[in-house]
Amino acid sequence: MKLTKTLFYTGRYSSNLIRKLKWACNQKISELNILIKKQESLLNYISQQKLPHETRRRVNKEFGVIKKTFEDTKASYIKQIEKQKRNYGGQKELFTKIASNPFIEVKSTPLKQGDGKVYQKGVDVMLATDLVSFAYTGSYDVALILGGDTGLIECVKLVRRLGKIVVVAAFYSKGDPSLRTISDLMDAADYFLNLNDLTEKEIDAMSDLLES
Repeated sequence: MKLTKTLFYTGRYSSNLIRKLKWACNQKISELNILIKKQESLLNYISQQKLPHETRRRVNKEFGVIKKTFEDTKASYIKQIEKQKRNYGGQKELFTKIASNPFIEVKSTPLKQGDGKVYQKGVDVMLATDLVSFAYTGSYDVALILGGDTGLIECVKLVRRLGKIVVVAAFYSKGDPSLRTISDLMDAADYFLNLNDLTEKEIDAMSDLLES
């Protein structure tokens, strides 16, 4: 068996995406600043009223909790911008390295942003389409899928009926409710490799292979 081609499916960053994300996050931060100022004005008004000490203490405590929630949310938007900027730079470096390798091809769709968050759309559809179309054209005998997207279950079943071997490699922890549906993909494939089972020695060996 010989590996002839690796297809790398992912969402692609762009400078335009980062600009839109920064604008959206800054809008959210501005809205939160307005809410904080309104809260402070209301608290100042309440503090001037003749209230029992215990009531005043409880009001101050509740306002403190609300303000902290707003401040934490603001901080999360700031971190989101910095995180995605780092991801953008890292992806550009990765794509540059991949471009020099004739055995790896990047297939991507533009990343989207909404509500101050970045998400990918269409990558799973592109992967499923290629998996089936390449199976029909006989472009591969064995498909190694790195990932646990359960949206591929029916696709995997189809290509297996076409006589192809499907190996799924993903991180899986038994009992983790967030990964429960991966077991369905594991059952659909011919073989499953749990990346959690890899030893440090095996990981180092793969790293050395990539660097060579």
